[in-house]
Amino acid sequence: MNIQHNEYTLETRRHFSKLIREIFGDEPRTYTISSINDIYTLLKKLSDKLMENEKKMNYIWWWRGTKNSHIRNFKVLDNFLLLNEWRIEVSEIYVNISPISIFDFIIFRINGSENQEPDVKNYKWRHGSFPIDLSRNNFDDNNIREYCYQSENFTFKQPYNFILTAQFGLPNLKIYTDDQVGFMLNKLLFKEIDYEYFTQWYVRLLTRLKKDVNDFYDHLVEFPMLGLNHNLGQSINEGFKEAYKYHLKNKTFYRARKLEEFKPFDEEGMWHPPSHLVDVFEGRYNHFGQSFLYMAEDEITAFKEVVPEWYRSCSMVKFEIREAVNILDLRRINFYEEDIGLKYIIIHYMLVHEGTVSQEIKNSHVKPEYLVPRFVADCARSHNYDGIIFNSTKTDSYNLVIFEPDKLKQNDKIKILDKPYIYSIN
Repeated sequence: MNIQHNEYTLETRRHFSKLIREIFGDEPRTYTISSINDIYTLLKKLSDKLMENEKKMNYIWWWRGTKNSHIRNFKVLDNFLLLNEWRIEVSEIYVNISPISIFDFIIFRINGSENQEPDVKNYKWRHGSFPIDLSRNNFDDNNIREYCYQSENFTFKQPYNFILTAQFGLPNLKIYTDDQVGFMLNKLLFKEIDYEYFTQWYVRLLTRLKKDVNDFYDHLVEFPMLGLNHNLGQSINEGFKEAYKYHLKNKTFYRARKLEEFKPFDEEGMWHPPSHLVDVFEGRYNHFGQSFLYMAEDEITAFKEVVPEWYRSCSMVKFEIREAVNILDLRRINFYEEDIGLKYIIIHYMLVHEGTVSQEIKNSHVKPEYLVPRFVADCARSHNYDGIIFNSTKTDSYNLVIFEPDKLKQNDKIKILDKPYIYSIN
């Protein structure tokens, strides 16, 4: 997959993604808009946003197989959209907002002036005879267009659809041919497939990677110490070389321990366990015998991460990260800026958004759910990260694991702020 990364390419994607998020919201999702009032309210907002920066209007393209062009005009007049030289009646909008900008798109479904429901017999097909195979045939757009002298625009006699993306969104990255995009839009237009099916096809790069992740998981179950023998394991390790190191400093975290008696542990007892004195069992990011320091952003998260539900109190202490430490950020992201490279972004997406590193434990005696996270931690340590920050599976907050707390403690980069205390929940 050869994906360009020059600044202009990235800027077209950032511009389109920012535009649709300002109108449709920032949370990754897909949804359909069928209400005419809602459609034209949203189109008017989109038009206003486009007109705010007309110089970047050509950053956005519409695609319909071999009929593709940048946006030159986008205005709403009554219940019509004036798009370039067209005057069209939009009957439905489908929006896909993805954390990764190349997968953002809007599909417009258009009513025909003669018919609102498409019939293959009303279109002039380039190849073949009836019945039409929509998987390998496109129709001639010119056959369903007509020029309206009164409005000086083209209209469509038959229903039509097209996809709107950034100029360097997915249709322009040579992953699909123009014909392939056209074939799938035909299937959608004639209701051979639905929007969900189209979206799964459109993002199949991620779908294939998800299969690779599952295969990598199976590989680690059988060969836990041979992750780098797998292609995805090699990609994850290589991806961390170009990954952004999050510099964490002047930030407080909390650590909880289950009480042995109703009084808090002393300060030494609230640090990571001494592996030469006690058994250190495997955690999400540490192997058996590796003593890492796990903390949480707030007290309730620290409590829920380590204390059984039937306990109401624990020993709690507050830590401070005083000086900058290099952290691998595995928190969920609503929108990737692409500054860190698309290869790493896609890896991060699969590890985080697909839940690969945050699966709940199903059996406390066997924890295969920790295999991929522990491999990730090994790669991070080999590339000089000091720890990992990641979403909690217990709350909406996040956790931090430090790989070598003794080293940071000696350098005064991390310290206990106050004496340990009893923390209780209602």
